[in-house]
Amino acid sequence: MSGILLFGSFAVLLVLGVPICVSLGLSSVVGLLASGFDLGMLPDTIYASVCKYALLAVPFFVLAGAIMEYAGISEISTHSVSSTPVESDTKLDWKAQKEAQAKERKRQNDLKKTEDAIAKLEERDSEIDELMTQEEVFTNSVRCRELSEEKAKIAEELETLYMRWEELAE
Repeated sequence: MSGILLFGSFAVLLVLGVPICVSLGLSSVVGLLASGFDLGMLPDTIYASVCKYALLAVPFFVLAGAIMEYAGISEISTHSVSSTPVESDTKLDWKAQKEAQAKERKRQNDLKKTEDAIAKLEERDSEIDELMTQEEVFTNSVRCRELSEEKAKIAEELETLYMRWEELAE
């Protein structure tokens, strides 16, 4: 009977437009009176039910939440839980920095390879020049033509490598 009176008074108070907290309090008092509870024992009962160390976790949990919100940690943690990953500015800066470092290493590696290729071709070009000064080579027209064709190919390759080197050196 007291349960029906408790929920009934709560529903009536809500329908009348009384705030929920007041409706809960008044309907609880009505339920206690209907069950024959001594209202003089009410403060002791309330104190005994609230005076538990386990309940200290609730305000400290709220305090921890407020501190995390003030520090901005809660925003980071909610982004990590969301379905679409949102990266922080620091992470983006770090990624951009790593990508820039990788591009620079690749550029330097390509530059080194280009310089090595240029050095080999220039060395071979100077070897051909030395060969052309030898009597047995410049008297042999077939050998001389082969060396001139090779020298022309080297000149073409060197031209493209020089342009590539200029692009990489910037």
